[in-house]
Amino acid sequence: ALKRLSRISVEKFMKPSPTININASSEKAYEACIQCRWLWVIDNNQRLLGWIDRATVSQAGSVVEAMVQIKPDEIAVTKYSSLKEALSIMLSKAMRTIPVIDEYGIFQGEIDMADIEKATSEAEKKS
Repeated sequence: ALKRLSRISVEKFMKPSPTININASSEKAYEACIQCRWLWVIDNNQRLLGWIDRATVSQAGSVVEAMVQIKPDEIAVTKYSSLKEALSIMLSKAMRTIPVIDEYGIFQGEIDMADIEKATSEAEKKS
């Protein structure tokens, strides 16, 4: 199964994901988090900076204060990365969902463990 995952690109399974601008108010971030548990944080140029969680944003004075800052090159993949690469990052960082960025760090979407499980089951059906 891992060999098959190395031949499938993230692009086929990535999906859009909600984001919040770093300069948004904590109230706006909390309202956005009602729809989902957490949001990716981006800057004015759509570059990925980190994420916020509903539990922390409700107690924070700003998105910056609530944000978990990240190094995108350590936890993100590009749409050209393989699903095997995505799975490797998920396992090494203990994350079920990771961001997808382009070569400039611009946020593109996300991929999660369920997407990789779906790809694995689809690949098994074909063989």
